[in-house]
Amino acid sequence: MKQTLRPIALFGLTMLLAAGGAVAAEPATSFDDFKALQTYSSVSTNCVPVREQLESTLMAIGTNRKALEGLQTKLLALLSAPETTHDARDLILRAVQRMGFCNDVPAVAALLTDAKLGQMARVALEGIKDSRVDDAFLSALPKAQGDAKVGLVISLGLRRCEKAVPLLLSLKDSNDATLAGAALTALGRIGTPDCAKALLTPAAPALEFQRQSALAACMNLLRGSEAVQVATAVFEDTKGPAPLRAAAIRVLMRNDKGKASVWFAKAMSDSALRVRETAIRVAATELNDSKLSEALIAALPKAAPEDQVRLLGALAERRERRAGPAVAALLKSPDVTVQQAAARALADVGGPEQIAALAELLAVDDVRDAVVAGLSNMRAEGAGRKIAELTAAAEPQQRSRLVAIIAARGGKETLPELAKSINDSNDAVRKDTWRAIREVARPADVEACLGLLVKTQEPDRSAAEQVLVSAMRLMTPEERGAVLVTVWTRADAAVRP
Repeated sequence: MKQTLRPIALFGLTMLLAAGGAVAAEPATSFDDFKALQTYSSVSTNCVPVREQLESTLMAIGTNRKALEGLQTKLLALLSAPETTHDARDLILRAVQRMGFCNDVPAVAALLTDAKLGQMARVALEGIKDSRVDDAFLSALPKAQGDAKVGLVISLGLRRCEKAVPLLLSLKDSNDATLAGAALTALGRIGTPDCAKALLTPAAPALEFQRQSALAACMNLLRGSEAVQVATAVFEDTKGPAPLRAAAIRVLMRNDKGKASVWFAKAMSDSALRVRETAIRVAATELNDSKLSEALIAALPKAAPEDQVRLLGALAERRERRAGPAVAALLKSPDVTVQQAAARALADVGGPEQIAALAELLAVDDVRDAVVAGLSNMRAEGAGRKIAELTAAAEPQQRSRLVAIIAARGGKETLPELAKSINDSNDAVRKDTWRAIREVARPADVEACLGLLVKTQEPDRSAAEQVLVSAMRLMTPEERGAVLVTVWTRADAAVRP
């Protein structure tokens, strides 16, 4: 399609550029030099003041509808005057486009088939919500030629003009491929059942991609049984292109909600990855259906690895707690990518029952980051307690990793859970525990940290002091003193220094 069909003309920018970047005068409150406007030429420096005055007037009027209507009436009166230049008419049409309304549609519509001004006249009217504009475009369409005709077809599609459908149906089979393609696209944008019916018929090979794109757009605009009927025909054509069938499954799941889980199951058995991927994405983000959750869980064990990853993401996005056992089972998958996805998904769907199986994978290098993310972000009730229990019984290296996870989880139980490891028999675990406590300790934890200091024996007392200093760093000297005084009496001689 030629770029000349759809100019996006910014009126003020056009004027500024035409003026060579000159700074406009102070905004005028009215425009009265209509005689000079009639002879306006974009290449004449003598006409710059006219253009600037019109621009300043429009800026000053702003959104004052009454003032704009008054100015527009005078401007449109010049359109048909024989002495008005081409450049002046173009300037007037741009002003109408900027105003966003037209009180005399026929005056502008008379230029729709003009070889030089037809394009600007169409653009000036295209965005105006007025049935007279539709009528004007429809009236001009049979008389227009070449780019002007194609442009009108595009505009009718953008305006979703249902009255244009009969004409567009005849144009979609035009020998002019550009015109036929524009008609197909317009039918897709209008999106009525008649449009869909026409778009179900294959087009010439050169236009087939446009037809498919238009049919996909049309299906998305249909609703209810009409959408289901068209989308079913598209989806069940197993020889059809995957992108179009994917669009159909999206429409079916959205509009046939009572059978969304059935359509999902059919999509998951489809040979086209695009279809399966689309069904999973719709299930993840668009539908809240208990049966659909069950279908997602049921599909998980048998799906291909790439589908399992997407299904895990969908279940996590739906926060589907019932999926915990099925997701945990995939922690044993031979595919590392699936293991990683399952570990991350358990943060949203898992609970205490899955924590032990998840924690076992902390020893596996390829999966460890995902496991840490899953355990750190799991918010199911009792998850924190379960991680703390595992920490006490784990091997030293595992204990250190679990201590870091407890710290990363945050929450009011973090400090008490970490405190359970400050007397660990392993030096490295104790060191990691004190480091974790230092990272999470805040002013509100100062008294608890003082309590830890009181209980701590050498050689960890220095670490406990560092925790206390870290917790008090945001407190004022007076606040620190008050807390220290309250704990002084219960500290022994070894701690007081």
